[in-house]
Amino acid sequence: DEVTINLGLETFDKELSRAKKDNDERIKKVMAACKTAGVEESRMATDQVRIEPRYNSGSSYGGGRATLEGYTVRRGLQLTLRDVSRFDAVLTAALEAGANVVHGIHFGTTELRKHRDAARSLAMKAALEKATALAKEYGMKPGKARTIQETGGRSWSSYGWGGRGGGGGMGSQNVVQEVAGAGGVEGTMAPGMVAVGAGVSVVFDLE
Repeated sequence: DEVTINLGLETFDKELSRAKKDNDERIKKVMAACKTAGVEESRMATDQVRIEPRYNSGSSYGGGRATLEGYTVRRGLQLTLRDVSRFDAVLTAALEAGANVVHGIHFGTTELRKHRDAARSLAMKAALEKATALAKEYGMKPGKARTIQETGGRSWSSYGWGGRGGGGGMGSQNVVQEVAGAGGVEGTMAPGMVAVGAGVSVVFDLE
């Protein structure tokens, strides 16, 4: 039920002041277009301006020297949508208004804590089931848990960009709780599913 879009806007000019002014004007247009498309102003964030001089490498013959061609000005914009159905409209509006780089897109859930807790509970249950099955081979059963350690969790979307993750420990019991993606969304966007995982390592006394 949430999508984060990371965009970039790059401008170039021989004069630094013009490149910077062009970038400022275009980022304002992009933000205005996104606001009209349904993005709340509080869910837009820009990063710092980055300025890079561009040089001509010079002639490879006769020891030619590099000369300054101009300046590239870059700025990023992060948009967070709580209405996933607006994704296509917002992305289109941003690109048409002047955004010329897509850094990444991440579909997620605003109920991450809820699903992560559920995944952790499943991992604890699975750890006991595995310990019971292993101990049974020796005519024993798991008793009191001596140590319990969370080995990591992860969340990621089926979309190709912007995945987030974290690894679990070797030999840990990992359970993935899959959450169905938003349904009934019009347009070409299909968010698929968001997956939330948890891992635990438990040491039991044997009885």
